[in-house]
Amino acid sequence: MLETTAKTETPVKKRRRKGLGEIHLEGTCRFQVEILNSRIPRLNEVMAKSGYRTKREFWDSAVNLLEWAIVKHLEGGRVGVQTEEGTFLPLEMPPVTLLKKATP
Repeated sequence: MLETTAKTETPVKKRRRKGLGEIHLEGTCRFQVEILNSRIPRLNEVMAKSGYRTKREFWDSAVNLLEWAIVKHLEGGRVGVQTEEGTFLPLEMPPVTLLKKATP
């Protein structure tokens, strides 16, 4: 029987990983979302079309857009899109729709 006495050693990494706080310059927390499997291809397609590399970037922008829409509505503005024909199509999302019903 052959015996080997040589040990293999894994090289020590010299690069120190940065903590999340160092990368983002503020504290972070883990946030988990359950999403239907059928929605994943659509999510990935929208991310690819809009240039987002990570779901965190996508999520941050989505929340910022929703916050902006709510603030503009509360300020009396209208949020939506105007077609080339000049027709205004308002943004229809549950939070904005609820605000429309709640504000006089």
